[in-house]
Amino acid sequence: MRRFFILLLCFFIYCVSFVNAQTKDEFQQRREYFMKQMARNSVAIFKNAPVVQGKGGYRSDSNFYYLTGWTEPNAFLFLFKRRAYIQQIGDFAKELFLIPRARNARAAQFDGAQKIQEDVMNKMGFGVVASSDLYDALLNYSFARFDSIYINIQRVGLNEPLSRELDLIRQARERLSDFEILSPIPFLAEMRTIKSSAELEKLE
Repeated sequence: MRRFFILLLCFFIYCVSFVNAQTKDEFQQRREYFMKQMARNSVAIFKNAPVVQGKGGYRSDSNFYYLTGWTEPNAFLFLFKRRAYIQQIGDFAKELFLIPRARNARAAQFDGAQKIQEDVMNKMGFGVVASSDLYDALLNYSFARFDSIYINIQRVGLNEPLSRELDLIRQARERLSDFEILSPIPFLAEMRTIKSSAELEKLE
């Protein structure tokens, strides 16, 4: 019984912010539409904002939410133009969603993290769900495997430290030179001009 409540609590932590007014089918349709616009042999990578210490309440990245319905921090979404074999997870995927490991150590002791991933995949409609610990490895995989990579990179000044993504891109450029970085924002901006019935009701 205790194990059941621990797992239930962890799942609630991850899924409590999912908005019922917009169904998982609607978010799936948005992702599928985006993938249709992508170039051949490409991947799109989105991340939710991390928690910033000292700031007020957490605010999810609006584009990340638009595609996923997810508002928890430190989550990542990979969309592949075509179903690809992902060595890091040992499986094929058309879309891959990464979430942090279970925060509750006792839940992890009972394999709670895997249970949460399965529940998120079934309840929220993601193709494959895995741990966000794989993010850096999947970035490197993307640079080596795909010709075009859609990712929103924040610009930094000459004297400012590189972001996690920019540093990995720099390292990849030293070894590989045949991939291009594209912004997903133009596609998303066009998509977001078309409102669903649920969104229109929310605006009223």
